[in-house]
Amino acid sequence: MGDVFEKLDAHVARYKSEEWQGTLRDYLSIVRANPAASQLAHARIYEMVRSHGVETDPVLGTEKYLFFQNDLFGIDEALAQIMEYFKAAALGSDVGFASSGP
Repeated sequence: MGDVFEKLDAHVARYKSEEWQGTLRDYLSIVRANPAASQLAHARIYEMVRSHGVETDPVLGTEKYLFFQNDLFGIDEALAQIMEYFKAAALGSDVGFASSGP
């Protein structure tokens, strides 16, 4: 599963190179120029996974996330459910996983 961790490390390295110190005025200027700079964690994860590509099954309409293609097999449905969670959270919905127990 090293490939997933390499992708995560690359993502973290990209954002660490963008670390800065400044005032609120400086931050607002950055966000005005690049709204993605203000993304919350769920949105960052959702966009990171999607940035590697998504294939949609033409018959079922289900999505397969290429981020995981070399590391996780046979769990596309579970990954799609997790990605729906991240999508909803990224859009600001109050989300949570349904419990399967009592």
